Amino acid sequence: LKLGVPISVHLDLTYRCNERCVHCYLDHDDKGEMSTAEIGNVLTQLADAGVFFLTLSGGEVLMRRDFFEIVQRARDLEFNVKVKTNAVMIREHEAKRLRGLGVEQIQISVYSHRAEIHDAITKLPGSLRRTIEAIRLLTTTGLKVSIANVLMPGNLADNSGVIALAKELG
Repeated sequence: LKLGVPISVHLDLTYRCNERCVHCYLDHDDKGEMSTAEIGNVLTQLADAGVFFLTLSGGEVLMRRDFFEIVQRARDLEFNVKVKTNAVMIREHEAKRLRGLGVEQIQISVYSHRAEIHDAITKLPGSLRRTIEAIRLLTTTGLKVSIANVLMPGNLADNSGVIALAKELG
């Protein structure tokens, strides 16, 4: 801290997202992103500066076709990597790949334990089912998963249900 070196960095890889959450502040239009090489350069600079914890987020990180390449580069630079995602695009292959790359933790947004509420917030039918399936896959592969729950008038009554769901999912 005395040297002014950040120990942790949160890096948004994209603004693109497959959900359109009612509370989201991001403009999801593709207005250009850093290339894989540019992100690699940023990661090198962060490593050289002494950063240890790296959180990769977005938009939805898995919208980037080079996402796993970026994670690999971050791990090669010995970052402790955490990922924020809605998990809708995570299937068995992606879960195993994240585990194989040594990702420390996955944070997944769950807005309700009830599909009609969660899916209404994400505006993506079936998103709760797919997110829960992904959480099960990720935990089965041995990854640490945490659930993030943004409370708002439309889901405030479901807070205890999300807590119970989180406990059920481990």
